[in-house]
Amino acid sequence: MNQHTRTAKPASGNTTSGRSSAGRSPGKSAAVRAGTRKAAAAGATGRTATRSSDDPRTSDASRRKFVVFLSLVGLLTGTSALLLALAPAPLRPDSAASLFALDAPRSMDVIFDTANPVSPGQWKYIFVHHSQTPSGNAATLAARPGGLGDHFVIGNGSGCVDGEIQIGHRWASQLPAGRVPGLASMRPDCVSICLVGDFNRSAPTPTQRLRLAQLVAALQKQLSIPGSSVHLVQGTNTPADAGRYFPVDAFRQQVTP
Repeated sequence: MNQHTRTAKPASGNTTSGRSSAGRSPGKSAAVRAGTRKAAAAGATGRTATRSSDDPRTSDASRRKFVVFLSLVGLLTGTSALLLALAPAPLRPDSAASLFALDAPRSMDVIFDTANPVSPGQWKYIFVHHSQTPSGNAATLAARPGGLGDHFVIGNGSGCVDGEIQIGHRWASQLPAGRVPGLASMRPDCVSICLVGDFNRSAPTPTQRLRLAQLVAALQKQLSIPGSSVHLVQGTNTPADAGRYFPVDAFRQQVTP
């Protein structure tokens, strides 16, 4: 009897212990499963974030945007530099603006767009002469003593473009003409035009003649200068001369009465 009792007690104790373990197991398992799910979710989120930051497509798109931005900045900078390079510089005493050979009469309108406005009645005469040099331009003529005395210079293709009209600083600033070698004096209300060339040796080019006629006609019309006030001289053998081979009669026929 005592042996049976002692044997039963351990069994009873084991049974109680088994119930306690069985009663705690479900709660712990649920907690473990919940924690596992949270950890898995956190891991998945971390992996997604890592993949997003390391995605080569995202990096390529960022690089492309940066390259486009740099290209745009470079284009704007280059355009600004080009515009500054093309902008005309202020006329110095030894420089001139240029009007190239064009057949359109309206191309002459630009000569009246001067730094100082053209005053009505300021100009009453026009004087035409040659440079008595085989080549040249406004800059080379300005190297003479006294600088460039003329308001306009018309090129002959040697030293500047054939028929190119160079507008001197005196016209741009509406100043009287300077001294022309071989001429004692020049009226302050006289527009001076020099054609590059030695017309004691050869005639002016056809393009020079065309541009001279266009220039004189524009000045006559704008300044109300009659044909009788358009002057040139021959026979002096100086730069103030028009030259032996200058076509005086043909030029007179082109001048507005």
